[in-house]
Amino acid sequence: MNYENFATIHRNDIPEEFKWDLSLIYKTEKAWEEDFKKLDEYISEIQKLKGKLKNSPQNIAKVLDLEDNISRIIENLSAFARHKSDENSSNNKYLAMSGKISTKAAEIDAKISWIDPEILEIDEETLIKYSENPELKFYKRKKTYLKQERRKNSWPRIRFFVKFI
Repeated sequence: MNYENFATIHRNDIPEEFKWDLSLIYKTEKAWEEDFKKLDEYISEIQKLKGKLKNSPQNIAKVLDLEDNISRIIENLSAFARHKSDENSSNNKYLAMSGKISTKAAEIDAKISWIDPEILEIDEETLIKYSENPELKFYKRKKTYLKQERRKNSWPRIRFFVKFI
């Protein structure tokens, strides 16, 4: 194919209706930074619950809610930074933002890696009792995942999950 006849189109020559509307994710870069800061707040809240998940179904629900909030924020931060970078790959600012959120996501994964194992360590009787709590009804998918993890790791308390789901 002869590429000599193809012209390079610059972003500013593309009509607006064919561009991403990233303001649906973040109106401003300041809003992006504010959400980035929220991640540390949520991690701090999660860390306060470490070693306490067995104490109440509310603690489990709270940590899972925080974990979901973190995931949503990371998705938004990543999408915004990545798409801004794609708009103009010569602008290192957005590459830096993309790298910043990638690094933060890895850091967060390490800091919350204790959650699933701690839930799996809760005794069967307690988990069955907790499963009746309405605050945990939303987390059916999480319970299914943990059920698979317990089976994969040959955990002896599999019966709990049949009742927990």
